[in-house]
Amino acid sequence: MAYYMGLNIRTLFASVLIIVSSTVYADENYCHDSSVNKEWATLLAQHPNDDAIAKLFAMRLGLCELVERGFIEHDRATKIFEKARAQEVREKRKRLDSQRDGV
Repeated sequence: MAYYMGLNIRTLFASVLIIVSSTVYADENYCHDSSVNKEWATLLAQHPNDDAIAKLFAMRLGLCELVERGFIEHDRATKIFEKARAQEVREKRKRLDSQRDGV
């Protein structure tokens, strides 16, 4: 059963990475893209206890606000977000590996 649960975690995390990657790698600013905003809201609603999703969503909203107000450039916001996303990926992989190995 643990493997099955791990598979679900991997599937969920993959969906986060797809959404995140689609919103930060492009040169275009997606802060006001209603479909991307809806995807994030739906993902958090479906997984309200996932701290990684909540953290990245909150960070995305905050960075968009800073860009909107002219406090930071879009490129800088993207780099900050990507760094945080990469850290979440590393931490999630480490937890999954530990669970798989029974540590």
